[in-house]
Amino acid sequence: MMKIQNFTGDLSNDIQSFLTSVIVSKTYKDTLCFHLKILDDLCLDTKHLSGILDEKLILALYPRKINENLQSWKQRNCSLRKFAYYLHSIGKPAFVAPHCISEKAPRKETTFESDLGVWMQSLVEYKRALGYKYYNERKFLKQFDTFLVRNGYTGLELTQQMVKAWEIRPKGESEKTRVNKTSVVRILGLFMGDNGGKAYISPYTLSPEKSIPYVFSQTTLITFFHALDNYKFSRHWMGLVYSVYYRLLYTTGLRESEACSIERQNLDFNAKRILILNAKGNKDRYVYFADDVATMLYRYDKIMDGFFSCRKWLFVGALSPQHMLSPSSVRSIFSIFWNVSGLESSQGLKNRACTHSFRHTYVLEILTQWQNDGKNVDSLIPYLSKQLGHKSIRETYLYCIRLDTKFSEITALDTSLSGIIPEVSYV
Repeated sequence: MMKIQNFTGDLSNDIQSFLTSVIVSKTYKDTLCFHLKILDDLCLDTKHLSGILDEKLILALYPRKINENLQSWKQRNCSLRKFAYYLHSIGKPAFVAPHCISEKAPRKETTFESDLGVWMQSLVEYKRALGYKYYNERKFLKQFDTFLVRNGYTGLELTQQMVKAWEIRPKGESEKTRVNKTSVVRILGLFMGDNGGKAYISPYTLSPEKSIPYVFSQTTLITFFHALDNYKFSRHWMGLVYSVYYRLLYTTGLRESEACSIERQNLDFNAKRILILNAKGNKDRYVYFADDVATMLYRYDKIMDGFFSCRKWLFVGALSPQHMLSPSSVRSIFSIFWNVSGLESSQGLKNRACTHSFRHTYVLEILTQWQNDGKNVDSLIPYLSKQLGHKSIRETYLYCIRLDTKFSEITALDTSLSGIIPEVSYV
């Protein structure tokens, strides 16, 4: 094992403290010593005197060396990250080495195997040529494809028997899933009919029952954010990420996936807007934010820049800061902190609080503020429609109608951001 006294650079004291504090196997500690000796030698060679694990040092060590295998490269940078996390834990600034991302071949989509698989593949290619992602729809088509093979349905005609059997709702399947899977098969039938195929088109167009959306009260929001801001995440930067992420949903009305996929280069602090790319309906749009939100985002980005200046995404993930925060993660964390906060839905099981509730609350508070200010709401609806990314003003009106019953609960509340964005103290 390398002796600790061999470290003589300006970071030697911190390296010694780190190696003393870690409780790992002898073999792994030898590996840490070896990697940190490389860092120590670099400090001496470059006459590094600041005593800070800065970006210049890390980026000089980060590149993969000639003939260095992938695993060794990953281990070396993992050691540097662990050292940086240790420095953070004792209150010292440190730049965190990026994760080593190796190129992976894109996952191949499973092929359609039924006789109607040719039509399904043609539909997917047609929709994607129009600019639609068509990922979830293809998933349901593949399920229908498997259903046809499993039940022995053959032939190039989409028969009534096939469609009726597919429309039967299995035990445990949600109404929303049933609607999605049947509508995709209906689209398949219409596509086949328009292109010379034979297909039975179900006369029934299903739509799930829509409950009244859950809307947060100011007291509920303050309670939720208090629990979130005071939690110590194992990946310390995630406390910053989630605190700002949920506040951004609340103050802009963004969809969860839209906020997750924000690229830093598309954040404009001068114009106070975010360029949202490839949103619902494959559309791009600008989303605007207020002055206090701009301050919050600016401070957050500067602090995160000290950890991961090379990052592409505004909100990074816990396992790999080189990847964006995932929608599934934000839904999971929301549920955890909703329960930790001791908050429960008083509105019934059909409209439980979720991340999309931030969007509902944003819309309702905007409408309420306009009414309280005596503004002409109808003349302002087109601007709200653009902010929300709705495909038409009619969709925005329908959205607002679903929220209408909540006005009595919101109009008496203070709709300012006081207490929700308090001087951005959490960043």
